[in-house]
Amino acid sequence: MKKNITINLCGRLFAIDEDAYEMLSTYEQSLRNYFRSREGGEEIAEDLEARIAELFDDLKAQGVEAVTIEHVTEIIHRIGKPEEMEEVDPHSAPEGATDASSSASNGTEASSGTVGGTSKATKRLYRNPSDRKVLGVLSGLAAYFGGDVLWWRLGYVGLLMLIWMMPWVMPLSIIRFVFVRNSFVYEDGAILNSLLLVFCYIVFAVLMPVAETPEDRLRMKGKEVNPQNLAEEISSSHSPSPHSTRGGEDPLSSETTSCNPTPTSGDEALPRTGGVGSGAWGKGHRGPSGCISGTIGCIGGFFIALWTVITTLFRWCIYAFGAFLAVMCLIGIFMLFVVAFNPVDKVFSSSWISSPEFAEILPTLKVPFVIFLISSIVVLSITAYAIIHSLLNEFRQMSSMPYRQRIALLVMWIMGILVAGAALGSRWITMLDAANKYNKRVCNEYDERSRIENTHDGIYYQPHEWEFLSQQGWRVVRAEGCNDRYTAHGEYYGEDRWTRYIDTYGGKQLFTIEHTDTLQPGTYRLTACVRADGQGAYLYAIIDDNDNAAYLCEIPANGNEGGDVWREAVLQKAAAEKAAEERGGAMAGPIYERMCALAEANDGRGYGWNRDTLPEIRISKRPARLRYGVTTNPVITHQTWLGKWFSATDFELIRVE
Repeated sequence: MKKNITINLCGRLFAIDEDAYEMLSTYEQSLRNYFRSREGGEEIAEDLEARIAELFDDLKAQGVEAVTIEHVTEIIHRIGKPEEMEEVDPHSAPEGATDASSSASNGTEASSGTVGGTSKATKRLYRNPSDRKVLGVLSGLAAYFGGDVLWWRLGYVGLLMLIWMMPWVMPLSIIRFVFVRNSFVYEDGAILNSLLLVFCYIVFAVLMPVAETPEDRLRMKGKEVNPQNLAEEISSSHSPSPHSTRGGEDPLSSETTSCNPTPTSGDEALPRTGGVGSGAWGKGHRGPSGCISGTIGCIGGFFIALWTVITTLFRWCIYAFGAFLAVMCLIGIFMLFVVAFNPVDKVFSSSWISSPEFAEILPTLKVPFVIFLISSIVVLSITAYAIIHSLLNEFRQMSSMPYRQRIALLVMWIMGILVAGAALGSRWITMLDAANKYNKRVCNEYDERSRIENTHDGIYYQPHEWEFLSQQGWRVVRAEGCNDRYTAHGEYYGEDRWTRYIDTYGGKQLFTIEHTDTLQPGTYRLTACVRADGQGAYLYAIIDDNDNAAYLCEIPANGNEGGDVWREAVLQKAAAEKAAEERGGAMAGPIYERMCALAEANDGRGYGWNRDTLPEIRISKRPARLRYGVTTNPVITHQTWLGKWFSATDFELIRVE
């Protein structure tokens, strides 16, 4: 069942199917567009319309109640080939109509000859709406450059997958070196590059016009625009079903017409093969080939449905992304207008904007800033307009943008970007200099505040070092040439390499750090793990500020390898393993694991730690204050420090008597 409508053609009424009317209307409009620029073109188009009306009258005379798309297809083929008009029976039309058709034929031939003789058909780049999966970009590129559109689509999908998988297939350093060297490919570069490829697809979709009319589709294929090609294009675009007429008879010359006949004799009555069940025109039987074909058809249908779902989702993702970009452009335009009509310091509450450095260069930025604002508004407006126009065109709410308008907008868009970049670049160096001055001043102010906040008793501490030393009860007495660093980690002799210890580095540094305890009368022993790379660093202890009677023990200068702690651990580990071997058992337990950690430190070379001891620190009759620690101060050691660094940790003060 089809919907029929009544049309008025040259003052006569005809019943016609709705799809046939659309096909006929498209063809007639194409002919009028074709002859519009030629002398007498309007008369030729009217003559052709009269000829179509005559052919419709012939159909009514043959008993056809409603004109179908098959009839229109045959008429288009006749009108599209002017030389065929002469073959029509002259008695089937009035004399005036014959003259009109002859005039139309001559005009058509002359026009076609002019096009064919004076110019060559050139291809134009269009999006192909008749063979699209998303927006028709790849189909249009295939029509312009040649090749099967399937391979273009597979190549695009393959390129997306290749870019996505490349960081996992190849080492990242090779990708950076071979392809982009300047670190365009990051760890998330696969996502960025894939989005860039999708963005390029969207740009092509915006710039490439849609081949909506038959003329556009002919130009897309590189064919000449003439009535014959227009007829073929319109017929193929409406895809009339095969076997639409009986026995190949002309629907205009037969007495009766059937759109879906059933052949009754000859080869047409034979059953079709390769199908499932009975054929379309005869009886068949279900065989092995039919089952296989049916299975393959089901599998193929599943993948076709899956591909349709994927492409539909991809298309709507592109629509959503385009809408998002358009909204962002509109928001950007609004923000630029806000900036344009308000003082800069009112819009941006930044310390840089309100800084004296920015105020100094502000007079030189006014003209470039205005040019930049205007250019940016133009660029964002064109972008938003192009995206919105493309979206409306996709949903059939607006006609396609003319080709010249696209070129004009593209040129304006590029010029806007160039002008905005030039306006910004003209004062870029000035802005960078001012920004550097501002950053330098801010950093200096921050460093000054930080130094004041972290200075204790005239000594500057880094915050984490102050926290560590104050918790342990240590106080830096003197620190000259120490680079403001008094602790370190990473080479502790025990299992935990992150244990922090006292450490200074610099060379010729004068450094004294001490701990103070109040002790009862008695004899005490001070032990510490120490190391140094030169002579002149000492473990010391002083009673009641009597610097002249200091207890001293020089730190061994064997660098950061070996040391007593490491040698003892190696010997104890070997002895324990030998004893276990004699007993026929295996060594285990926390003590053995600790010995292994000490012996295997620094790849089995040790870190140079030694145990220094002050054996007899005597406090006489009354309680006294004991200051102990490490120093390179020659006032206390009576020697000059000759090394660059020394370390100390694990101080232990024990009363022995």
